[in-house]
Amino acid sequence: MTQNERQTLINELIAETKKLAEPIDFEDLEKKGILKKAGAWYRVLDFQAVPEHVWKKARAVAQDAKGVKVKLEKASKFDKLMRKLAKLDK
Repeated sequence: MTQNERQTLINELIAETKKLAEPIDFEDLEKKGILKKAGAWYRVLDFQAVPEHVWKKARAVAQDAKGVKVKLEKASKFDKLMRKLAKLDK
C-alpha cells in the first residue's frame, strides 16, 4: 500500500467514524414518532424517517409481537475510535 493509498483510507475511516460519533437526539425522534423507548431497546415506529446515522449504530435488531425494535451503540464508543484514528492521521 502506498503512502497516498494509506492516507486516503485513513481519511475515509475518519469521515465514516465522524458520522458514527454524531449523537442521536432521542428526544426529537420520540417526539416525531420515529422511535419509542422500550427498555434497553427502541421500538421503530417509522422506518423511512430513521436517520442513516442512527441505523449505522444498530447493534441488534429484533422483532416481537409489537413490531421491530433496535438496540443502539453509544456514540461515545465511536468518539474514542475517532481519537485513535486521528493519531494515525499525523
